Amino acid sequence: MKKFWQIFGWALTLILQILLSLLLVELLSLWIVPASIETPRDFLLIPLTIWFSFLIGVFGVGILSLIIRKMAPYHTLIRLIGTLVMALIPMVLLGYLGLTIGLENQKEFQEVVIGKMVSYYTHLNLVFSLLGFYLLSWFNKLTPKKRALTVNQGSDHTA
Repeated sequence: MKKFWQIFGWALTLILQILLSLLLVELLSLWIVPASIETPRDFLLIPLTIWFSFLIGVFGVGILSLIIRKMAPYHTLIRLIGTLVMALIPMVLLGYLGLTIGLENQKEFQEVVIGKMVSYYTHLNLVFSLLGFYLLSWFNKLTPKKRALTVNQGSDHTA
């Protein structure tokens, strides 16, 4: 029964991480990102907003869940860095590709970058940020644990 509650807690945490991150993306986009994108600075606010939303949503809910479920060690700094870096990868790609298409042709930019690429890279960011948060715990379970030396194994005494 304990295993069921662990899986249930993990699934609930995952759902809350996704929902809060997507909610933050929507709210911050309404407050920060301008309605019409006319400069590169305006466009770069989009990846920055998405990145920050997923950082707060995935890392914040994840650490809070680990604390509530008493799943120590938390490895807070490593999880923060993992989430930060992994969530940044799709956003750097989005920024680069969006600026490569350019803002000169507004219709093409709105259709391709804002219409298609932003939603695609937002979902990609979801996967990458979750990987960044959970990768450490997956590797901890995969690496073999060293056995402690017993008294007889560690002594060099001969009879």
